[in-house]
Amino acid sequence: MKKLSLYCSEFNLEKVFVILALILGMLYAIIVPPFQVSDEAQHFYRVISLSELHIISQKIVYEKNNHTSLSSGDTISGTYRQVAHAFCSVYNGDFRNTGEKKIVSTSSIKKYLNVKPSPRKKFINFPNTALHSPVVYFPQVVGVKIAKIFNSSVLVELYLGRIFSLLTFIVFAYFIIKTTPVFKWVFFLILLMPTVIYRAASLSADTMCVSLCLLFFAMVLNYALSDKIKLITQDQIFHLAIISFLIGLSKSAYFSIPLLFLLIPVNKFSSKKQYFTSFSIIMLSCFTSLTLWTWLTSTSFAPMREYINPTAQIHYILSNPIRFIESLKYCSNQVFTRLFATPTDFRFKNNFLNEIGVVYFCVISLYALFDHNKKIVINLFQKIITGAIIFICVISVETALYLIWNSVGRSLIVGVSRRYFIPLFPLIFALLYNTTLSFPLFDKKYFKILTILFIVASSIISIITIVARYYLG
Repeated sequence: MKKLSLYCSEFNLEKVFVILALILGMLYAIIVPPFQVSDEAQHFYRVISLSELHIISQKIVYEKNNHTSLSSGDTISGTYRQVAHAFCSVYNGDFRNTGEKKIVSTSSIKKYLNVKPSPRKKFINFPNTALHSPVVYFPQVVGVKIAKIFNSSVLVELYLGRIFSLLTFIVFAYFIIKTTPVFKWVFFLILLMPTVIYRAASLSADTMCVSLCLLFFAMVLNYALSDKIKLITQDQIFHLAIISFLIGLSKSAYFSIPLLFLLIPVNKFSSKKQYFTSFSIIMLSCFTSLTLWTWLTSTSFAPMREYINPTAQIHYILSNPIRFIESLKYCSNQVFTRLFATPTDFRFKNNFLNEIGVVYFCVISLYALFDHNKKIVINLFQKIITGAIIFICVISVETALYLIWNSVGRSLIVGVSRRYFIPLFPLIFALLYNTTLSFPLFDKKYFKILTILFIVASSIISIITIVARYYLG
């Protein structure tokens, strides 16, 4: 107990995270059946394509029902789709949004553990991941490449991709918690949310995106609030610019995250000129990478449905701005009323897990309110900047999905998932930070131990639910 109490101090919280994330993450990586995390088959195809050094996806034109259709994907071994379909077909594709119980046998997994990619290749369509940059899949690609060196099976490639994604996430999270001068417990709780670890232990592109956004925020908090940093150096600006550049290559909807640089006071720079020059460098880094990748992949874009037309959708928005604003407002209200259950959002219906998620969200909120350093203040201007960035990100995410997922002129925006707002969680909770409210219980080591036990219990219940859903008849 004494050792656990020692590790619960803020100086060792990152070490506790590594231990918990490694154990829980490995359980998710192994227990969750192949291709059962949201869009994992599509992510897998893109990872395989990148592992074969196909950086830019292909676009083909074909005739379907006397109509010309477009597909975006790549030419890879047909075995990959064969194995993916063997598992996805059991669940009729979109099983996660139903309340039905789904069963998979361990024998079927063992069977496909021996199936290796055949040399026969065919074009596979994966338009929703075809335009993702290599940055968001780098860990998964490393895992797959190692599997290919040993001539491993398709499922071994998938599992190694999952494991390397998890390990990379743990490294990022370690430095996020270690770097931030405040909110260590808030970051700790967010990074250990069952849904975050669950996706980190998959092939999802969200993992790298979340890691980069949270690391940038932690670095900015350190530069802005730490007494140890009197003046910002060129090396520190360079580090922020690199992360900003990578954010631009992750997902375009988060282009406003580098604006968090504005939280750093001007007096932390030798002059106003250095401040504005640094700000320009960081924002230019993000927009350069975003613009460059958009240009490189412009010829590879293919709509996911025949009724989707981004160009016509933009024209509709410009012609009907009031209707579009109403759509955004309604969508935002729907998302934020369900945001409280995000910590245990596995895309299948389970009221008990939703209740645990709400409790988990409340625990984070309590730490945001009461766990603070009285020597460190986040002022009103910094909170206004943070709130503005949250607003821009929410609008950007919803608008991006409206362009590429929805039919022209649709009044309701569909396809907006709660997980898209996980990169904003630390920013949202930062609005609650204060130095006036106090609750002595949060300073007690035994309370922090109880918090860790609650985190572990949340993931164990989530894992048991997954086992019951997939393996128990």
